[in-house]
Parts: sequence; structure tokens; C-alpha cells
Amino acid sequence: MYLRDLQLDVPYKEQSEVIIEISNTNNCSYEEALRIDYDRNWKWNIKRRFTLETNCIVSMFLRLLGKYKTKECKKILVRCVDKVTQNNVINSSGIYIIEQKVDYTSFFSYDDKEKKPFTLNVIKNAIAKIAHEKEWDITPFEEVYKKIIDLNYNNYWTWGKKIKSPNKMYAAKVYLEHEVKDIKIYIIIQNKQGDIVRAQLILKESPHEYAYVKHLGKLTWLSNNEVQFINKNNTRQWSVSIEEMSVHKNV
Repeated sequence: MYLRDLQLDVPYKEQSEVIIEISNTNNCSYEEALRIDYDRNWKWNIKRRFTLETNCIVSMFLRLLGKYKTKECKKILVRCVDKVTQNNVINSSGIYIIEQKVDYTSFFSYDDKEKKPFTLNVIKNAIAKIAHEKEWDITPFEEVYKKIIDLNYNNYWTWGKKIKSPNKMYAAKVYLEHEVKDIKIYIIIQNKQGDIVRAQLILKESPHEYAYVKHLGKLTWLSNNEVQFINKNNTRQWSVSIEEMSVHKNV
């Protein structure tokens, strides 16, 4: 089994005074008020936002780690809490669940540059606990932490392989810049010397894989100076030439 996934999560925190106020305002039961509070105040404003804005470094960590073989763990779920009540690792069908004390309210006050080392520190502390309890080799993880810092927390990479133009004069690639609040997808064309002759932003998307992976389809050359990129479902395509760029949507 290999470690393939990692998620930082903020579990719902019930505040009785808030629930009672919602219950009175909406003339509903306490249980119904709980659901209203979760949907209205927690699900998107805290839980989903925290997961999205930490995903840049989470994704970078997993990409640089590559295949890490484990005995029984395919995913790590870090529950970011105010107070740790469960110190040991829980194994739920191959998912290691661990609590980590995290000041997630401060996280939202940081700028995007500050959120990256914050996220890496949460990952590092959680992995340290798991490695100690499960006797994991910590060396590969330490190498990844150092690599992320050396790269200045920039999760930039080439997706797939470069492809050469029919006349072999140019090469094109799909290049991604994964930031805290979005991911940018570029088509880059280089000459034989490796100089960039065209770098075209074709799409900006949500920073989670569920949102942007669907766009990563097939890159092909249409001529000696024009390349085309088609998404996975063949519903959208971009044509980029050395001179200009055009976007087409199929209907």
C-alpha cells in the first residue's frame, strides 16, 4: 500500500449559544439549528475554505514525496482542532486520522505567502507523530520539507511531457502554477535553444484537484507554429500559436 492522499480538515465545532439563537430565530429544533449553523457558517466559510487554501502545499508535498510505501495507510486525515483529545493515530480502513492543535482562525488572517509555511508546519508536526507511533522512516519526509522550502513554497510544475512541433523547431508543454487561492494553467512554447517564445495563460481555476484535473487532456501540434490543448471530456479546447491565442468551446 502507498500513501496517496493527505487532507487537512477543520471538524465542526458546536457552540450551544449560537445554536439556541438560531433555533429561536427559525422556530426549529436544536438538531435542525445545528444543521443550519453547519451549512450557513461552517461548511463553506471555514471547513471548505481551509481545505482549499491548504491544498497548494498539500498537493506539493504529495507530488514531491512520490510513492511512499506503508503497511496499512493510503491517506492521512489531519483534524485541526483547538484542543487535542485523541493523541494516538486512528486507522479507519486505511485512513490514518490524527488530531493536531492548529490555530485555524489565525490562518485566515494571514496573506497567501504566510499560509504556505503555516500549512507545511501542520503537515510536518502531524507526520512526526505518525512516524513515531508507526515507526515510519522519517527521512523521505524531511527531504520533501527541505525541497519545498528550497523551492520557496512555489508549487509549479510541467504536466505531462513536452511535445515537439512537426518541423522539430519548437516544443510545447502544459505548465501549472498552483497557488493558495487558484491554479493557473499555461501553454508554453520554446525554441530549440530552450528560450520561451510564447507563454500563454489559458485558464485559472479553483486550487483543488477536483476542479482543475478535468481540464488536463491532450496537447497536440496543429502546424509548425500552432498547438492545441483539449480537455479530458473534449468539451473545451485552446489553440495557441507563436503569434496569438484563441479559445474555443464545443457545444
